Amino acid sequence: MSVKITGFEKIEKKLEQLRNLGTNVKPFLSTAGQMIRNEIEGSFEKETSPFGERWKPLSISTIFSEIKGGMRGSMVKQSINF
Repeated sequence: MSVKITGFEKIEKKLEQLRNLGTNVKPFLSTAGQMIRNEIEGSFEKETSPFGERWKPLSISTIFSEIKGGMRGSMVKQSINF
């Protein structure tokens, strides 16, 4: 199995800008952090891995353990149609 990772053009551009910034890396780190956060949030919204693979549905045991533990998150609600 091989994995191909794409989409690093923006990061490469920002790294080049970082090299040109000298010691003030805060703007770059702020932008890079926001880009990463957006990707993570997008993965949760689409329920996919960073590679675009759909998440497996929650198992029945996970659903029941979360309900029993009082943690009724959105995934559990969607899974059992509250």
